Amino acid sequence: MFFTISEISAGAQTVERTDDEDAIKKIIEEMTDGFNKHDGRAASVMYSEDARLTTVRGEVMKGRAAIEQGLSAIFASRAKHATQKTLDYNITFILQRLRSRM
Repeated sequence: MFFTISEISAGAQTVERTDDEDAIKKIIEEMTDGFNKHDGRAASVMYSEDARLTTVRGEVMKGRAAIEQGLSAIFASRAKHATQKTLDYNITFILQRLRSRM
């Protein structure tokens, strides 16, 4: 995964954005850590109940429970030595961007 942080200068919204960015970074770091520990539960915590994950092999997992189960199975087999490294972050707040274009 590749992420980069964008500079935000929106006055009073900066503190809120920083808090949001920190929360998003934490989720990415926890998911990456879970992946590297081959922990399906930790690697799937960022997914919502209605999420859909499609693997590079085309396997489709729907919902957090199915994603956790699917990742656990993958970690126990073909990805037992796999690692993931987050090199950078790119967080864009879409609503703000849409407002600035209106």
